[in-house]
Amino acid sequence: MTAIPSISKLPAIILAGGLGTRLRPATGDIPKAIVPVAGEPFLNHLLSRLDHAGIRRAICCTGYGAEQIRQTMGEKFANIDLAYSNEDQPLGTAGAISRSAEHWRAEFALVLNGDTLFDLDLPAFLQWTVNKGDIRACLALAPTPGVNRYGSVSTNDEGGITRFEEKGGQSSGWINAGIYLLRRTMLDEFPATRPLSLEVDIFPAFIGNGLYGFRQQGRFLDIGVPEDYRAAEEFVRS
Repeated sequence: MTAIPSISKLPAIILAGGLGTRLRPATGDIPKAIVPVAGEPFLNHLLSRLDHAGIRRAICCTGYGAEQIRQTMGEKFANIDLAYSNEDQPLGTAGAISRSAEHWRAEFALVLNGDTLFDLDLPAFLQWTVNKGDIRACLALAPTPGVNRYGSVSTNDEGGITRFEEKGGQSSGWINAGIYLLRRTMLDEFPATRPLSLEVDIFPAFIGNGLYGFRQQGRFLDIGVPEDYRAAEEFVRS
């Protein structure tokens, strides 16, 4: 059985380096992670959920607009201590996580995209992962009526991920919800010679080797495009 730390000791790594290029007609040059939603920076809504779940430390991986994000968010949000790991040049999601390693020492970390929200039951997610034994990473999976924008994730009866489908399909399915439980030893698999994406370069290489997907019904929001950004206020208020 895998020993996952208690939620209060589990570091959260927030991938907040996105440019937000597609949002600029609506938000200007504000970094995507702190665009205003219901009168607050988007990260406030993500951190509020983490605080409610019991997370007490978060590391924001920043790139574009790093200083603006830091000045906006500060060193503390509610009961969460905030630290920052900045990349001087784009490292990809895997590279950003690898760089953040100096800020955490736990065997596992919770990794979250800094531009999405998902109604995840975090204790249930962690307990399910514990029961899987020797895992390398576990992805939270959200249902969607159409996977054309995201691509889909297929799992077997035990929850092991068997396939990542490319974007473009029209049928309903399960998508990567942008929340992962990641074992620290996986950082050894991230070569530092070039930018790497978790979703494209790392996760597919571990199919059949400790990579799992946790399916949960719930609402999912990705503010990466203007139409979904416009829906964000209703999402966070409901």
